[in-house]
Amino acid sequence: MRRFFKASRTYIFVAPLLMAGGDGGCSGSKPGPLTEEAFEKQAVGYTFQREGDEVYGFIDKDGVIRAKIEGDTKVKNDTGTWTFKGETLLCVEWEVQLHTKNNCAEFTLLEDGKYGWGGHTFVRYEGNPKNI
Repeated sequence: MRRFFKASRTYIFVAPLLMAGGDGGCSGSKPGPLTEEAFEKQAVGYTFQREGDEVYGFIDKDGVIRAKIEGDTKVKNDTGTWTFKGETLLCVEWEVQLHTKNNCAEFTLLEDGKYGWGGHTFVRYEGNPKNI
């Protein structure tokens, strides 16, 4: 995931999207925090949009996350690396320090097929449709 600022609001890329397929591409997955293995299956190679705004993040292979904010904001792009601490704690270290440089929180599959991370809800899209 990522943090971005628009004026005094903090934008966090997390994970957070609507997924391809009826169940969001998570057949057999139960709501709850994802392990690193589940994260790699359900998040790597997907773009996430934070619900309610134009904050996007693409989770690439090899532990890379690229983020993009559309609209009127100083920060437009950022890149970070993701790692796991323990079983379910996803940590992202961003290149641009916006609020805090390192964000750690559980990346959670929600009941409605969306994802939660850092107190935000995200919708998942297959691939990288925003060319982040």
